[in-house]
Amino acid sequence: MKFFSTVQNLLFPPKCVCCGKLLPIEEEKFGSGHCLCAQCYDAWNFAKKENCPDCLCPSHLCLCAGKKTALKKYKVPKLLTYSPNIANTQNRMIYAMKKINDKRICEFVAGELAVSLLRYCKDEGIIPCECVFTYVPRRKRAIGEFGFDQGYRLAKNLCRICEGDFRSLFVRRGGKEQKNLGKGQRKSNAIQSIRLHPKAAEKIKGKKIVLVDDLFTTGETLAGAITLLKRAGAVEVYLCCVARTYEK
Repeated sequence: MKFFSTVQNLLFPPKCVCCGKLLPIEEEKFGSGHCLCAQCYDAWNFAKKENCPDCLCPSHLCLCAGKKTALKKYKVPKLLTYSPNIANTQNRMIYAMKKINDKRICEFVAGELAVSLLRYCKDEGIIPCECVFTYVPRRKRAIGEFGFDQGYRLAKNLCRICEGDFRSLFVRRGGKEQKNLGKGQRKSNAIQSIRLHPKAAEKIKGKKIVLVDDLFTTGETLAGAITLLKRAGAVEVYLCCVARTYEK
């Protein structure tokens, strides 16, 4: 496996997913996945320390979901506060995570997110290895366009680190891209576009669920997923997201 990886790196030299700079093949100190150069890694760490606009806590320690979201009653461990249309490292990473089919990206982000999740679990007395990890699937059109589901990759890698039980519990049926919809439309779209898998109930009842997502804005999709999980008998549902969108 190491030989194959070395040959692959020689034929296709790894590049930083943020700036495109070639990465030293032998250098593995910048986190799982080896996808950032030293400068971008420093910028990434700085971004995690930027204050949440609502609670003023560093983003990687923040648990708030925002007063105007559908998740305001939930604690949400995360890494970043994301502001659209700003050319910075965190935005480039969000873009890469969604649109570049490179497994290293989600491996790296999941490793970073695991630190926030495990800290939260310790404080709340949650045992992650006893939880079922799942995600809300990407729209089929987006999977066809980009060739992967970043939610699946994030949840699978996060589950592996936390030694939990990974399950694909939802199916996606149509639906529009949430970012192009208004608040009322997002809620309706979220309710109509996700369903539990026909055989999911037996994997949910009596379980504690960790619902993983890459990014939330109004939180309507996650709120809809939580409702479905609780109706199916989940004892508790915990959230974990890479970033929360904040628009002034």
